[in-house]
Amino acid sequence: MCTLLVLADDLSGALDTAAGAAKKGIPVRVYSSPESAGAALEKGPGVLVINTATRHLDPARAREVLGECLRRLSGVPFVYKKTDSALRGNTGAELEELLRRRGGPLPFIPAWPRMGRTTAGGRQFIDGTPLDETELARDALNPVRHSFIPEIIAEQSKLPVSLAAPPFSGTEAGTEKWSGIVIFDARTEGDLFAAAAFLMEKGLLGASAGCAGFAEALMTVLPFPPEKAPVPARPFPRRPLLVVSGSRHTASAAQIRSALENGVPGAAAGGEQAASFREEITSCAGFLADRGICITGTRLSMGMERSGEEGDAKNAARSLAKTVKGIIEKTGPVHLAVFGGDTLLCLMEALGYEYLVPEEEIEGGVVVSRAHGRRDSVYVVTKAGSFGGKNLIEKIHAHMETAPRPVSQ
Repeated sequence: MCTLLVLADDLSGALDTAAGAAKKGIPVRVYSSPESAGAALEKGPGVLVINTATRHLDPARAREVLGECLRRLSGVPFVYKKTDSALRGNTGAELEELLRRRGGPLPFIPAWPRMGRTTAGGRQFIDGTPLDETELARDALNPVRHSFIPEIIAEQSKLPVSLAAPPFSGTEAGTEKWSGIVIFDARTEGDLFAAAAFLMEKGLLGASAGCAGFAEALMTVLPFPPEKAPVPARPFPRRPLLVVSGSRHTASAAQIRSALENGVPGAAAGGEQAASFREEITSCAGFLADRGICITGTRLSMGMERSGEEGDAKNAARSLAKTVKGIIEKTGPVHLAVFGGDTLLCLMEALGYEYLVPEEEIEGGVVVSRAHGRRDSVYVVTKAGSFGGKNLIEKIHAHMETAPRPVSQ
């Protein structure tokens, strides 16, 4: 049985969290769904990460999915509910279900200072701006109306909410009064590690929640077996890079636009007619053969918005996955860079990959993993929509061409 179970509401966030284990040499696997985990539920690695795909579900269904995972894995000593750092999705409903199944109080630490996400006075900030004033709060599928976290939780839960601020040793006298969710402020990476040490000392980490930032601190205090000696790095195999985007975030769109303006070739996917579909595949395969890189994505993600696509994100992602499968069948093995968790999920289903093993970060929130299937494996670079600078695509391409890589555990 694994030491730590991580339940994430989307797949790119699951990989962000798992990267912290990979950096520490802790064996980790990421499964795209509870069903795909199979036997690993009973004989998992040190860290078992499962994408519950609950961000876009209604709150009642999200509770059911999370509750079933927790029921099946009730013997795992430590559980971490990975939430979105912008608190999109079913935050209140899922925290309430976790507390109901595992008991409380439930520490909730949603800050990730390294990526500009901080918590102060129970309010969430992104790069110093209150959450409800940022673009992420206007997410097309999961808008956020508040920056005060107790108000976000209260939309789906009536649990009592307390606040804790560093230095956390000063909160010791009040811990016996905690009964619901306890939100921990954190403005620095040091605050995250101080919170982890405090909660471990007080025996309050049987269940906890937060984003990828606290997960990394959590892994420094949990009782994992000794780390393995590092394996010498080797170069990535020489393969072309196919960049695939279904992300609607403006940061991803800016990265694609910048790469296209700098001469990286690309072709939008999602043609409804057979001839158009074949043309898209042929164009991308030609670019990969001639240039070693190509960008493809939904028309919306590539700045070519078309009526109806915004309201049918799942079908758009499936159509994109079908295009990518056709490209790979024509070209042979490629490296993949995938923007957007829903896109990655559809790709794994289309290409037959069962789980991912994170190996390294190119930069914060940009993770290199190896996706494993029954017949082969492929390197996949993933990121959530909002992460990375404008030159990220070129940076990923250079990394995959020149960087040595660690060897999967």
